[in-house]
Amino acid sequence: MNIGIVGLGVVGNATAYLFHLSGYHVIGYDIDPKKTSPYIDERAETIEDVGCTCHITFIATPEQAVEEVIKELVNTATIPVIRSSTIPGTTKTLTQKYGKHICHNPEFLREATALQDILNPDRIIIGACCTNHAQLLKAIYRDIHPKTPIYVTNPTTSELVKLVNNAYLATQISFWNEVAEITEKLNVDIHEVAHLVGLDKRVSPYGRTFFKKPYGGKCLPKDLNHLIDLCHKLNINPAIFEAVRKINRKLGGK
Repeated sequence: MNIGIVGLGVVGNATAYLFHLSGYHVIGYDIDPKKTSPYIDERAETIEDVGCTCHITFIATPEQAVEEVIKELVNTATIPVIRSSTIPGTTKTLTQKYGKHICHNPEFLREATALQDILNPDRIIIGACCTNHAQLLKAIYRDIHPKTPIYVTNPTTSELVKLVNNAYLATQISFWNEVAEITEKLNVDIHEVAHLVGLDKRVSPYGRTFFKKPYGGKCLPKDLNHLIDLCHKLNINPAIFEAVRKINRKLGGK
């Protein structure tokens, strides 16, 4: 089976790595001719070429480019699978607009350790357009990751899970940065406070090493902003999320 990858950045490269190691013939494409991956077996000339030669095409482009990719794949037989962090409802809207089955398969990769992360996922989430494509993706992933939990849901849910996941991580970092400001005023050790609080098994260890440092990278700021924008669109007051962002910006983050 041929696997297509459109977008050869961090996510696309890691996705190519996974399927290359698993014995699939991987065909890649990126709008930047200089951007490539050592894990693709063949480079396509166009997006349409990918769609015409691959059974499944994973889309790992910036969110704003996803629809343009779908347009190029509409008249091909490939199954488009969006890996980009799209706004909830995007996959459903594109499916209806172009009359083509589209799945959403969020990634939970850290930029610095993407290759290790893709080989050791906590879970795999498939936002499926239909039962047939859900079973196909599930079978492929089950063959690669026999012990990893696989969850099949609808695309809007999988899109929201990705944004909420990163918003939660961002919240933990901003939470502990605000605690660090309190400890500084009281002249007590933030590391000791964090250690003693962390002895409670209900408290996550994440975020307790960023003291006085903003969260950064490509995903956390972007996905939190997406979630805030979604709240405004739905007439919901994103008070907690906006506070998280405000604390991060105070420390020099985005």
